[in-house]
Amino acid sequence: MRAVICRQFGPPEAHRVEDVPPPPLAPGTIRVRVHASALSFANLLVMEGKHQNTPPLPFTPGTAIAGPVADIAPAVSPTLPPGDRVCAGLPNGGFAEE
Repeated sequence: MRAVICRQFGPPEAHRVEDVPPPPLAPGTIRVRVHASALSFANLLVMEGKHQNTPPLPFTPGTAIAGPVADIAPAVSPTLPPGDRVCAGLPNGGFAEE
């Protein structure tokens, strides 16, 4: 899958889209095919390393996504069938295909 990867802090043009393996599907989570992702001022601060909630490098920024459910891990309640359209707030990882 493709994702924006921040390997160093800097402005948006300092970061690149890379091919990376999809993250593992942890118990109690869902996988979403990201059709839309929001960019906010806070995301820009995180990418520059200037936000109080900046994760360690390398990371994929992005905190708001929308798209259809692609896969469901065990223990998800309520059940979200694949294909259901959802939106979500994330700590990071939204600037990716999944």
